[in-house]
Amino acid sequence: MKLNILIVHISKSTRMILKNCILSIYRDSVINESITSDDGLNRIVEEKFDIILSGLDMAKYSGIDIFNSISKSELNKHTPFILVTANFEKKDLLSLEPLGIKNVLPMPFLPHQVRILFSMFFDKSKCRMYPRYKADDIKATITLQDQKISADVLNISLRGIFCKFKYPAKPTDVLRPSKISLELSSKDEIIKIENITVCAVRIHVESWQENNSPYIVNMAFKFTEISANADEILKNNIVDIGYKETIDHYTWSSIADEFLTQVEKV
Repeated sequence: MKLNILIVHISKSTRMILKNCILSIYRDSVINESITSDDGLNRIVEEKFDIILSGLDMAKYSGIDIFNSISKSELNKHTPFILVTANFEKKDLLSLEPLGIKNVLPMPFLPHQVRILFSMFFDKSKCRMYPRYKADDIKATITLQDQKISADVLNISLRGIFCKFKYPAKPTDVLRPSKISLELSSKDEIIKIENITVCAVRIHVESWQENNSPYIVNMAFKFTEISANADEILKNNIVDIGYKETIDHYTWSSIADEFLTQVEKV
């Protein structure tokens, strides 16, 4: 199940930060954005959402108006609601409780605060389009233009892979589309899958060098081009032989998205 999420907020930067935080945890989510309260109210009437986030102070209609509309909506009256506001003093919170608004995200916020609120409503292992499998015995080789990097595979799905490796000398290259080759142990043989085209989607710096450059990183790649034969090999040698489905390795550092932004500027 993938989450269908609505964010109603007049600030583009706030919507972007919320979107990045949510996708770092629930990466298969569909996120809809409304830049005006009018548009948000219309969408609430027309479409069912799994969760709705709204700013408090907006032109014409406030976040409280959005909440009241949700409460009266046939489609979304049971949909969880989170109010995003900079007015986080105790007196302000107390004024929201009689209205039925119980979930408030203060601004500025950190990714773990979004994670905590969402975990009240959703099990992230069930909010995926494809299951992921723990695969400690699979080895990967990541080809980044003129260099090859050996990586350990932490978990894998039919649509992507999560690896651990020493960060390369050319940090900008890791963000570009690249190739991954895999070696899978199957009974008494080693099965190789060559040149799966991937793109980086998330990065977590596990440890740093003394010069403040990354040392060990965990990185998620999405398969963007994979042959039918390779897809069949993955299915036969990962899913069908019973690799343990896992959620253990998809805990992302709060600095991950900030790090990606910094690297892109290099």
